[in-house]
Parts: sequence; structure tokens; C-alpha cells
Amino acid sequence: MQCPQCNLVFNTLKERTDHRNRVHMSISHLVLGGTKYLIEKTGDKWPCPFVSNGTACGKLYSQPKGIRVHFESEHVNPQQFPCTVCPLIFNSKQERSYHINYVHQTTTTIKDGINSIQVEKRPDGWHCPVCDLVCDWAGSLSLHYRNKHTDQAFECKKCQILFPSRSQRDTHQLQHQTKTKLSDGDTKIIVKKDLNGYWRCPKNCEFKSKSPVALGQHFRTTHAPPAQSKIKRIHTQR
Repeated sequence: MQCPQCNLVFNTLKERTDHRNRVHMSISHLVLGGTKYLIEKTGDKWPCPFVSNGTACGKLYSQPKGIRVHFESEHVNPQQFPCTVCPLIFNSKQERSYHINYVHQTTTTIKDGINSIQVEKRPDGWHCPVCDLVCDWAGSLSLHYRNKHTDQAFECKKCQILFPSRSQRDTHQLQHQTKTKLSDGDTKIIVKKDLNGYWRCPKNCEFKSKSPVALGQHFRTTHAPPAQSKIKRIHTQR
């Protein structure tokens, strides 16, 4: 999958989206705590827009979605989530879950068709029972085992090509999509893929993409009107 801005090629839609968010996007709209913020990128990082008593939070994140998790857990609804095994306390359920899975989990079960394989964690990580791969996370081991050592496959509904993972199948199926719907305020715009396989912006700008997802992201961030909620523009020093 090719980036429409710089023509770099990526294996998956997620990799290309992460690249575009990190490299090409400079402004992001985020709804945080019921307020819509227009956040400008600082260098290659995104700043948290929260301000209290004239003091900005100032934490920086590589992608806008990192701000959302941080903002909700620390500024909107601060809570404490104690580890169920040790005395450590975390600001979010996600952080606590990562900690428990990485530090305290000692066994995991891998599905192999109708059978299950019990794997115990070794001092250096999770060892694949078939090959020499060692993973930091039990979930990574399960994903590797399913993709490399089982016959499980996900079939494209249009052309019956088989893929080792659901995400690869879903990315492939976007190639068969011929139209998509965009929201322009209260108006819905139907966009059709052109004869060359490109999705072109209906606002007659120069944007085009091989992915309807990328078109939707471009339209929301560039042309879609702001929501009716209160809007704050965050200015940062560059």
C-alpha cells in the first residue's frame, strides 16, 4: 500500500496510516472530555491540550490517539487502578493490564484447531513450542503461532483468496470496495472509485488515494465542518 504523499510502500493499511499520522499530519481534531480541540503538532510530537490554572500539561505523544488515553485517564476522570498481584498502582486499566500480562502472567494457552497447547513463560520470555522465536508478550506468541504454525485462514468474501490473519483479509477486501460514504455536516456524500482505482476527494482538491479509509481521514481533517461542541484551538510554540 502506497502513501499518497511521499509514495512510500507499506505492507498493511495500519502501517501506512501510522506513517501518515506521524509524518504528514500537522493538525488533528480530537474530542476530549466533551470539548473539541484543534491540536497543532509540535515538531514530530502531539502536545496534550489540557490547561489548569494557566499551566499546560505539556506531555507529548507520537500519535494523537495517545493523547486521548492520557487525557481521559489523568485529566477527565482520574482514577487509580491497583495491581491485583503486587502493590503497584496505575492511572489506567490499560497500563495495569500491560503490567499484569508482562510481569505476573506465567502461563498461556495457544489454540491449535480443536486442541490447546499450554505454554509456560521462561526467564527470557515466551518460547514458541515449534520454532526458536521468543516473544515478550503472550499475545504476540499466540498471534505468531496462529499465522505460522496452523492451517487457520481467513477467506476473502469476493475472490476467495486466503489470508493468515483477519486484519490482512480486511485490508485486502478494501480493494473490492467501489463506493464509500462521507459526512459533510448533515449531508451524506457518496464517492465512487474511479476507473484507475483511486478515491478522489469530492471537494475538488488534489487529494487521491487507493484506500477509502485514507480518503475518509483526509475529508474529516480537511473539509468536514467542526462539530457543534465547543472548539478550542491549541497554539504551540515551534
